Amino acid sequence: MKTIGNVIWLVFGGWIVGLAYLAGTVIFFPLAWYLSPFIGYAFWPFGRRAVRLTRINQYKADKGLSDDLDNAPNAATNLRGVLGIVWALTFGWVMSLGCIVFALFQIPLFATLILVPVAIANMGGWLKLAKVSLNPFSYRPIDSHLADEIEAHVARGKL
Repeated sequence: MKTIGNVIWLVFGGWIVGLAYLAGTVIFFPLAWYLSPFIGYAFWPFGRRAVRLTRINQYKADKGLSDDLDNAPNAATNLRGVLGIVWALTFGWVMSLGCIVFALFQIPLFATLILVPVAIANMGGWLKLAKVSLNPFSYRPIDSHLADEIEAHVARGKL
């Protein structure tokens, strides 16, 4: 099912945001290390979700999966924060606004009963990418099953 969703996504405009991430990676080439996972996520978003890095690190620490790179000083966290601000002020707001506009372009598809599922899926995909496009440095795209497990683990920890 996710393959069908990804193909429909790609045909109905997903390639645009994928190329925008690719262009952003080329323009901000020193940030390619952080942005490269989002190129594939923008082209094929279904079956994956973007999860906050703080939740991923908390999950890894609780499960004993942390390595020395995860426990690095806050310099990496501070760098991601600064890069997030620079990205949001230069390229991120444009991409986020573009994703919202493309989500609104899906509204006419509701006029036909046949394309309602396509419209719902595409609107969800565009809005999912709009959130991440504003600051991709605090998210990491991972498999949906693992994202569900991380979210459940974090929720159990808040009880």
